[in-house]
Amino acid sequence: MLSTLLALWSVTTAAPDTAAVAAALRASIDAPSLVGARWSDFGDVREGVRAAYEARGWTPLWLNGQKLTPAAEAVLHELRTAHYRGLAPADYDADQIRAFSDSVPVWGDAGVGRADAWLSVAVARYAMALDRGRIDPRTLHPSLRLAREPFDAPRILSEVAAARQPAQVFRALEPSFYQYRRLQSLLVRYRLLAQDSSRLVLPDLPDRLRPGMAYRGAPQLRRLMTLVGDLRDRAEIDRAVEGDTLYSDALVRAVRSFQRRHGFSADGIIGDSTRSRFARTFGDRVRQIELSMERWRWLPRTFDAPPLIVNIPAFRLDALHGKEDLESETLSMDVVVGTAVKHDTPLLAVEMVALQFQPQWNVPLSIMRNEIRPKALKDSTYLESENYELLRGNVVVPITDSSIREIGAGVRVRQRAGPTNALGRVKFIMPNPEDIYLHDTPSRGHFARVRRDFSHGCIRVSDPAALAAFLLRHHAAWSRERVDSAMSGDSTIWVSLPKKIPVFLVYQSAEVRESGETFFHRDIYGHDRSLDRALLKGYPYRGPAPRG
Repeated sequence: MLSTLLALWSVTTAAPDTAAVAAALRASIDAPSLVGARWSDFGDVREGVRAAYEARGWTPLWLNGQKLTPAAEAVLHELRTAHYRGLAPADYDADQIRAFSDSVPVWGDAGVGRADAWLSVAVARYAMALDRGRIDPRTLHPSLRLAREPFDAPRILSEVAAARQPAQVFRALEPSFYQYRRLQSLLVRYRLLAQDSSRLVLPDLPDRLRPGMAYRGAPQLRRLMTLVGDLRDRAEIDRAVEGDTLYSDALVRAVRSFQRRHGFSADGIIGDSTRSRFARTFGDRVRQIELSMERWRWLPRTFDAPPLIVNIPAFRLDALHGKEDLESETLSMDVVVGTAVKHDTPLLAVEMVALQFQPQWNVPLSIMRNEIRPKALKDSTYLESENYELLRGNVVVPITDSSIREIGAGVRVRQRAGPTNALGRVKFIMPNPEDIYLHDTPSRGHFARVRRDFSHGCIRVSDPAALAAFLLRHHAAWSRERVDSAMSGDSTIWVSLPKKIPVFLVYQSAEVRESGETFFHRDIYGHDRSLDRALLKGYPYRGPAPRG
């Protein structure tokens, strides 16, 4: 009996047979599915993993003999803590791979091949998720065409396997945008908050809690506002909690801060909207942060010029000097975006090439047919009063009952330059199939609103002169004074930019400002819900075939 056990031990601990391990690796990569994996269909990374092994003659990456290498041990730790990067550890099978690798001596050469291939698949998926996200953005946003180099799985696998500190290789894959790094820190904080759901429990609120009213849940509300960073008044934080039911001035100020950060009118009155936000769990916020991090990973890592970023649900534009700009070094302004449901502003990655001062507006076909033509048919003076002209081809035609009826069917509408022009005093040109651009507007009232989705899809900017001066700052002939003159003039002027500017229309519903304030924006277009549903499907995250 003892001799039999010794013989078995000598077989299972013998040095792996190179040819047998290579065969096991090939068999694992060629298999239709990855046995034991949570997401066994690994068609998303199969060819990259295969190429990595072919480049090294089908020798293991992660096992030395029958034991995991130090790099493999470090990688498994990284995969177990994937939640700190906004990813799900369970997707990468770290615990299962660890358990199986411990049993490799029993499985022999076949076990070495299977364990090594399994870890390679996990690493390839994890690295790709950090580098460009799990979802191809075009499956959800066909208009979002991002220029990214193909993911080099063989190189990344080799670098990670050879690294003394694999974590450094992974960190280099992640976006260096300061917004992304801040979200990562915020994620850690909100995960800790989510561990104790009792922090959200508030006694029933009245229909409308107004300043100065009594509320028996004031102590709990005070605690919640402190946890989320809106209550910073030390005296208010230290108030006795027993029997203190006053909705005090300090607590009202904290609620106003909370309302502002969540995209509501900051009046300090707790009604339906604010109450519903109180009811959102910290787990919900964790997911919102994770979705925003996913979208940051979609973006390119290098640019020919510092980008201009429009965050649609934040109704905000940031013109960067560089991708790591501090907020204080960034030109920022409010914007108006497309109306939800009817005229969503699409997510785009385009280039701005020129500015046009005192532009004419070539009215889109849908607006011609659905808005202008019906109004003109009702009121024959409407077109002139709004400074519109009619054209057949490029020839201006008289405004007659007949030509009005042909609007959108051979006759098009153009609005002359002037103070009532829908594009205002300047248009920012960025060619794209969706015909979306940035522009000034004579309708300034919408900028005073908290929620600013009022356009037909294009983006209205609150400070067009400042943006024009910023974009032309390297153009020797265009000082700020000349920009102001063009903005107030009556001549249409086209100015090509010295260098094309990358423009990204993004959808980040969670963000952290330089002040440390966290903003959770409304999911105005439902894109968070769509992305969440797509991610819940799991690897290999196949979606509809990208168009274009």
